[in-house]
Amino acid sequence: MLTDISVKRLKPREKPYRKADSGGLAIRVLPNGTKLWQFRYRVGGKENTFSIGPYPEVSLAQARTARDEAKAELRANRDPNITKKQEKAAAAGVKNRLQSVGEDWLEANTGRWTPKHAGQVRSTLEKFVWPKLGNVPVAEITPPMILAVVRSIEQKAAIETSRRVLQRIKSLFTHAIAHGLTDNNPAANLSSVLAPVVHQRRPAITELPGLYQLFADVQSHPAQPTTLLALRFLALTGVRPGEVCGALWSEIDGDVWKIPAERMKMKRAHVVPLSRQALEVLEVLRELTGKAPYLFPSRYNVNNPMSGNTLGYCLNRAGYQGVHCPHGFRSSLSTIMNSRRPQDGAFIELILAHEKNDKIAAAYNRAQHIEERRAILQEWADLISEGIGRPRHLIKVRAR
Repeated sequence: MLTDISVKRLKPREKPYRKADSGGLAIRVLPNGTKLWQFRYRVGGKENTFSIGPYPEVSLAQARTARDEAKAELRANRDPNITKKQEKAAAAGVKNRLQSVGEDWLEANTGRWTPKHAGQVRSTLEKFVWPKLGNVPVAEITPPMILAVVRSIEQKAAIETSRRVLQRIKSLFTHAIAHGLTDNNPAANLSSVLAPVVHQRRPAITELPGLYQLFADVQSHPAQPTTLLALRFLALTGVRPGEVCGALWSEIDGDVWKIPAERMKMKRAHVVPLSRQALEVLEVLRELTGKAPYLFPSRYNVNNPMSGNTLGYCLNRAGYQGVHCPHGFRSSLSTIMNSRRPQDGAFIELILAHEKNDKIAAAYNRAQHIEERRAILQEWADLISEGIGRPRHLIKVRAR
């Protein structure tokens, strides 16, 4: 270990050299006699150097304190170099720090995003990016800094989220370049070094006896009547779970359900012909929630929709985790009805609001072929209703 006297006695040489103290701390002596305190550490397997300051302005004791503070940052999963830049930028009131530029980017794009998407983008930046890079000037951010952020998300088994965050950072830097704040996009070429996204099929029961048993099991467990009615409506209509949870009474027009484009995954308005059984569900449901804006409101606030997790939890409690999920009813409908009506595959795709690449399917208008789709959905409703009973008895189920 070094002492004040040994540091003072260090002489310059023809080439720079280092003398180690302890715990990664060392002093670097330059040919011109300058002495610089440095702390070496590793992040993600890569060696980094944290510059503490020159000697004698920074004493040995002060250098050791700075080393210990840097180690504390590392224990908190923070890079001390990035923390130093954050503090420096915050102290200087830098206007082109990442978070400030990010707020400008969010404001510029909010008008063309749905409120839900805008909220998701802001949420991911506030959770993952601003705490680590928010105060760093955009021109000082490097690819390894961004990689450290997205890798930390990957380590939490959130691979898809890490890629979404990277894409948002990349777009943010495109905005910064356009406004002359930097001439480099450090996120541009990082996709190839991230873990690949593995798409897994959603679990689904694709035989009628299994669906009959599912509804019997679900209805034997305590649940809110509106939750059970939502599952029934989801199965009957073949739409996505989020479209059911956010359904509004104002969207119901007689025997059709008109879902506006902003609530659809593909951003195209979708018309759902309602079977007799689906209308029966609505008749019972109206007694429960008819005065609320949503068909299936939150149990805590009728002015908010049911949580997207509610239906999944209901199935999981009945023992169907990994066997059948709310989205699985779409696979059930597709598999069973395509086997019964192989000639009507294009209409079934319309029912599911899928995007098709072939020219024939692309020619269909979603607002048309109502009767063809109605016939398929009615046959489907007749099939699954044989084994699950009438919806009215669901309001007598003891709520959890």
